[in-house]
Order: sequence, then structure tokens, then C-alpha cells
Amino acid sequence: MTSRPLASTSNFPPLESLAWTVPVVLVPTLLAAPLLAGKVFLFRDLFQFIAPQQELIAHELASGRLPEWNPFLYSGAPLLAEPGTGVFYLPNLLFQILDPLRAGTLFVLLHLPLAALGSYSLARHLGADGIAASVGALAYANSGYVLSLHGSHYYLAGAAWLPLAVLGLLLSSTSPLGRRWALGALPIAAMVLNGEFQSVGFAGLSACLLRATRGARDPWPWVRLLSATALGCGIGAVQLLPSALFATQSVRQAGIELAESGSWSTHPLRWLEFFVALPFGAPYPEHNLWTPGRFDSSHRIPWALSMYVGALTLAAMTALRRDRTTLAIATLVALGIILAAGQHTPLFELWHRAVPGAKFFRYAEKYLLLATLGFALAAALGLTRLHLDSTLRSRAATTALVLAAVMLIAAGAASLLHDRVTEIAASGLRATDSMVDPNHAASSLWLSLARAGALLMSAGLLLALSQRRPGLLAPGLLLIALADFAGLGMRMLSYGEAGFADREPPLANAIRQASPAGTTGRFYRHPSCNRVLAGDSGAASGLERQREHDWLSGKPNTLSMARLGSVVGYGAAESALKHRAWTSAARAGLSHTLRVFGASVMVACDGQGHEPAARTLAALPRAFVAKGAASATLDDILDRLRDPLLDWQAQVLVEGPAPTAGTGGTAEVGDISPTHVRVNTSGSGTMVLLDSAGDGWEARLDGNPVPIMRAFALYRAVEIPGGEHTVDFVYRTPGLAIGALVSLLSTLTAGLLIVLARRQANSREPHQAAGASLPG
Repeated sequence: MTSRPLASTSNFPPLESLAWTVPVVLVPTLLAAPLLAGKVFLFRDLFQFIAPQQELIAHELASGRLPEWNPFLYSGAPLLAEPGTGVFYLPNLLFQILDPLRAGTLFVLLHLPLAALGSYSLARHLGADGIAASVGALAYANSGYVLSLHGSHYYLAGAAWLPLAVLGLLLSSTSPLGRRWALGALPIAAMVLNGEFQSVGFAGLSACLLRATRGARDPWPWVRLLSATALGCGIGAVQLLPSALFATQSVRQAGIELAESGSWSTHPLRWLEFFVALPFGAPYPEHNLWTPGRFDSSHRIPWALSMYVGALTLAAMTALRRDRTTLAIATLVALGIILAAGQHTPLFELWHRAVPGAKFFRYAEKYLLLATLGFALAAALGLTRLHLDSTLRSRAATTALVLAAVMLIAAGAASLLHDRVTEIAASGLRATDSMVDPNHAASSLWLSLARAGALLMSAGLLLALSQRRPGLLAPGLLLIALADFAGLGMRMLSYGEAGFADREPPLANAIRQASPAGTTGRFYRHPSCNRVLAGDSGAASGLERQREHDWLSGKPNTLSMARLGSVVGYGAAESALKHRAWTSAARAGLSHTLRVFGASVMVACDGQGHEPAARTLAALPRAFVAKGAASATLDDILDRLRDPLLDWQAQVLVEGPAPTAGTGGTAEVGDISPTHVRVNTSGSGTMVLLDSAGDGWEARLDGNPVPIMRAFALYRAVEIPGGEHTVDFVYRTPGLAIGALVSLLSTLTAGLLIVLARRQANSREPHQAAGASLPG
């Protein structure tokens, strides 16, 4: 096996090749057309998690405050420290300009060209020519997996930066600690500030595999690569350090169990999707995916809606050279596919237990990003060889036509077995609560196979024709790729009308009216409101009906845009201690558990799609002054939480020394901001505020610092003497100050290296010019 080194940086990409970057941004531009008509993405987290979160961040920034605490989820939880918030990630400033759903949609659409340009540049660096790199970029940025992320904007941003991060690390490994080394750290910094830390690991792994193709024994390239990664993490320390400290108290503090980490595993039968677009239907907008019951009984839809990398990629890979670069790319693809298979292979368990950091990430299908990048690079390098070698084009033409015949025969077989496929589709559709006709869903199999066959036949005929007319190859391949991925994007992107979220739902006012004065005002949404499709089946797409129901019935997180808090939530900000407390209290029933967690209202549905009802609960006051307090261990307190007879207002259970008993009294709460709560008290004893306790909160009694006790394992409490007093609770994100200092120093280091390297280069130019003018 011969070694083929990476292309030299002097060949990275020449100006005349920049014309090939135009097509790679054309597809994302076309896919953005519905946004101009007022449509927005409604898929997955973008509506029910990201939009409320970013709306709160935008509100806090507009008020001149740093968004550090979210009072509307989990009775209060860290905001800046939660991964994915991206408070310091500049593209999130879009949420300052536009409403949350339109900002989130534009955020995604702007990152698709970034993914395309990055993968184009990486392919050029590895030796692909302009046209081949352009096709490879289309295969990556508009792949089924990357488009599947359009409902989770920070995951998509991580995928968009991945190729540039790999390229930056490769460039940094080949240059001294200067300009290129410093610039190579910037994409890593962007990933960290975006908050999707797993993509940083993907970048490092991919760069190491490709760097190994050089075969050099010199350790310095590896030192430079690792130090560039460290510099990027240092620049992003203002986000990384708070998130790392928060993780020690979240449900991920000890890692994620293998069963949960491996959930959303890719069934091997789905590997067909790499080269056949959506053979089992499109999950959205009409819920016509019919495979969940067959491939993953634990989820209604897969994590990756599609894994498509293009039929053209299949033909291009037949021309790959057998060298070290190809071996590295093949390893990347194989590793991504096998790890994405999760619980279907034993390798995932070994990876989960042995690789540092692997146990902190969920969902095996996320590893498909590695395979997607590998397939795109393989397509670019294979097409480069086809472009240059007429003998290879002849072989590839034959291979493509044979594969086309196989796909068309399979399409015919699926059509002949339509009744059987329809039966399977019907059972799968029932698992997803779909209203789609099974005959329509089953047709997706043979139609997708026929489409793949037609694309492969077009590629084969083009390759054969290019033997006589080579000039047709480049534009022909590009047209095939453009048509292929534009069609995929139009089927996969889940646009819908955002009008239902433009005004506050009636439920919000109903919750306010049902909340007794002096209580927390927080609500709990009963599971009876889940999985209900509201509205006439012909009025809008299934996705829009589901999202409207989520909004109208107060799905967790969404009503925070109406400034209503929930005792639970959806996201990474769940405290491990709260999870234990909920599990303990739940043994005494839901009503008792909701009282323990301070809920004032419960929202319930009748399961028929009717308007949800808000029911008042027998809730504790949000703040009260108890006469007595008792010291207990954490385990004892958690055990006592299941006792319905526990009198919270008579005796407070705290960890550590018990405060002095008092006479009792009153407490009145005033919210100044999410990070500042003021309580006016009278009397003496232990004042309890039913807001989440946690590191970062400080208390001042009449302006003087006082210690905060953790009451009932969940809440904040302070000891107050007799008389009238003011207690101020103020929150500062742990690790933020140190992280900001590290970010500042790292940024200054990178800037200094860039300036010094530039000055050295400028100082060498006159000497080189003078040397060139000397007589020989």
C-alpha cells in the first residue's frame, strides 16, 4: 500500500477554483425560499426547546443582563451553563433581531452554506479538484443526516463547523506555532461556544485519522494539533468551564447508562438509506414514516430522519485509490456506522466504557456524522480520479449501470409486493399515531428505489458519454447532484405556519387565574395531554397540528414564552438531586409529588383534543417562615419526602447544622430579575423559598452576606432573626469569571501569534527580494 500525503497547503484552494463554491451554496439558498413566504421550521427541539430558551436569552440581553438563570423550568435551573444555549455564540444574536421561530429557521439555513464551504475546502486540501469537491460538499451539507438536524440548531451548527475544524487542525499540524496554528483553533472555539461539545471530539478524531496518512514519526505535528485543540477550548472557556461545572450536578454527573446512551440506535436494515433517499417514508410533515415498530420499538421516529449521502456517492467510491488517505476515510466511515448501530453491535458498549467522555453523550445515531463526512470526502476523491482517468470512467460507468439495474429490479419487486409492504407500513404508522393512508406510505419504498436507480443510470450514461466528450462530465455530475439533494431537502425540511405561536394561548391566562395568590404559579402538564393531534386532519399538516396542540396544551418549555414556569422541563438542565427527589416523592402519588415540587396548577386533557383544563392544586406558599428546623442527612430527607403527613411549614429539614428555632412569621416575594429575588420577611425562624437551590446562589440579609441552607434537599433557606428584614438572593454562574479570564488570555495569545507571524512574514519579503536581485 502506497502512502499518499495530504495535498500541500500551497494548493489550497486556488482562486480559479472558487467558482465551484457557487453551486454548494445554491441548494441551501433554494431551500430557504419558504422562509421568504413566511414559513418557519417546526421540527423537534426548535419549537419546544430552543425557541423558548433563546427568547429568554434575547430578553435578558435586551434588558442589559447576562442570561444566567432560567426561572421557568425545573422550578429554576442554570441557563448560561446549560450546553447548547450558546450565549456567547455570535450567530445566536439573530434571536435579538427576529422572533424565535424565524430566527431559529434563519440560523439553520445560514449554517448549511457554512457546512458546504467547509467540506469543500477540506476536500480540496485532501487533493480533490474543484468540481469533485463541490459534489462532495453537496453530499455533506445537504445529506440526510445534516438536514435531520434542522430542528436542533446547536447540533446543526456543530455539524456545520466540523469540516472547517478538521481542516484547521490539519493545517495547524503542518505549521509552527504561528498564524495558521492560531487560526486552526478558531473553528474549535466556535464549536465550544456553540455548546455542542461532542462535535469537538468528532473533529479531533477525524483530524487524527487524516493526519496519520502522512506516516511521519515526528511527534511535533501531533503536539501542534493537540495544542491547537487546547487553544480553541481555551478561547471557548467562558462557555466550557461553566458547562463542565454544571455537569457535575446534572443527571449526567456520573455519565449516562449504556441503555440510554445507546438509545436511538441505527438498525442495520436502515443502511439502505445511505444511497436510497427516504425509502421508508418521510417522518415529517405528515408522519408517514412506517419503520419505527420494525427498527426501534422504543421511539416513534428515528433520531436521524435519513442517512442519505447520494446515489452519485456510491458510483464515485468505485474509483477510490488504495492509499493511506482512503484507508483513513474508510475507517472514519466504518467507525461512524458501527457506533451509530449502538446496541445492535458489541463495539458500542466497548466504546462507551473505554473511551474517555463517551459515556456523557446520548443517542448512538449522532455518530452518523462521522460516516457522513467520510462519505462526502470519499465521493470528492473518487470523482477526482474519474475526472482525470478515462479508464476508471469506463469501469465506473459499468458499475453505475449495474447498480442502477439492481435498484430498478428491487423497485419492481417492492411494487409487486405492494400488499405485503402495505401491511408492514400500516403497523408502523400505528406506532407513530399517523393519519396517513398506508398505501401512500408503502409506495415510498418502490418510488425511492426507482429514483435511486434513475440517478445511477444517469450517472452511468454520463460517465460513458464522457469518454467521447469529456467536457460534459463536470457540469453533468454537478447537475445530477444539485437535483438529487435539492429534491431531498424539499422533502425533509419541515416548514409550517408560525401563526399559532404569534399570540399567547388561552391556557396561559387560565393557569394564571387558577394559581392561588402567594404560591409559585408554576404548573404541571399531565401526560394525558401527550400525543394528541388537534384539529381537522385536512386543515394542516400533521406536524403543524401536533405543534399547535403542544402550544395550546402547554408542553414543557413552550409556555415560558408567556412567562409561566413549570416544575419540570425538557433539556439538559435537570438536576440529579431533583431527579432523586421526584423518584422518592412519587411513591406517595402524583398529587403529593406536585405539592413537594411546589406546583400550583395541573393542566390535564381528556385525550379527545379538546381544550385543556387548568386545575388548582393545594399548594404551599412560595415563601414562608417556619418556626423550627431539624438537621438530617440527605438520604433521610429524600426518604421523608414521600411522607404525605410531613408538615413543611412547621419544621424545615436541612442538611448540616439546624438553625435556631423562632416564632414563625410571614414572607412576601418580589422578583427583580431571573438572577435576583427579594423576599421581605417578618418574624423569626427559617425562611424557605420554593425556588431551586444550587451552587452560584448567594444571600444577603439586609445587605449582609448570610449562608444559604438547602431545605428539603431542593430549596433555598436562610435563618432570620426577629423583626422585619429583606433577603436578597443573587445568582452568579459558577466558573464564569475564571472561564472569561481564560477565554480572554487565550484570545490574546491567538491574536498575538497571528500578528507576530504576519510581521515575520513581512520582514522576510524584503530580504527575499534583495536576494533575488543579486547577480548569479
